[in-house]
Amino acid sequence: MKTFIVSYFLIFVTACNNTTEKIIQKWPNGQKKVTYTIFVGDTSNLLDVSYKAYYPNGQIFKTGQIKNGLEVGQWAYYYQSGRLKSNGQFIEGRMDGDFETYYESGEVEQKGKYSRGQLLNLLLFNRDGTTKKNEEDLTMYLVDNPQKWTTNQTEEIRIDCLMAIEPGYNNAAAFCDCILDSLQKHCNYSDIKRLTENQRGIILNYITHNQKECFNLLKKRNPTVNKSIG
Repeated sequence: MKTFIVSYFLIFVTACNNTTEKIIQKWPNGQKKVTYTIFVGDTSNLLDVSYKAYYPNGQIFKTGQIKNGLEVGQWAYYYQSGRLKSNGQFIEGRMDGDFETYYESGEVEQKGKYSRGQLLNLLLFNRDGTTKKNEEDLTMYLVDNPQKWTTNQTEEIRIDCLMAIEPGYNNAAAFCDCILDSLQKHCNYSDIKRLTENQRGIILNYITHNQKECFNLLKKRNPTVNKSIG
């Protein structure tokens, strides 16, 4: 009987340890960057893991479930402010089912549906709920003499870029620095701040068509990083 109790206790302790949030990466300021709650497997063999990535300010960037090294189930992404940015379903690492993205002010920006990673349909919305064209005209945000960005403003947009790119590419930091240089030369921070990632992508198409050096930096993916936790 005593042996059974000891064995049960050891199993219980082991189970508790396996479901403790483990800090995998930290930001330079000491804040946690990536954490796993491991149900089955370990840090190199992600059989059943709850995943969270964080901004340097402590807010969650994205959260979801990983099985066999791939995203599964519901995943949610957030702005640095803590507001919901997007959510959608994954099956074996590919988006599958309905998804939505949101303006930081809370209104729906996009609604769509994926089937095993293939986009089936997409609707875009203005902040007032009216539909808009798939490629909206954002040339109004390009200015000849933009106001100088502060260090904090630059860092905020840089973090947005890094969270979207890292750690899939070796040159993520250099790419984001290059993009930021372009944005600061052509746009006011106040405009860029209120745009979504999709809208910023349209802006970048305007200003980088002759600046391929930024995107050339992303040609080489980092093979040592699991795609599912990028």
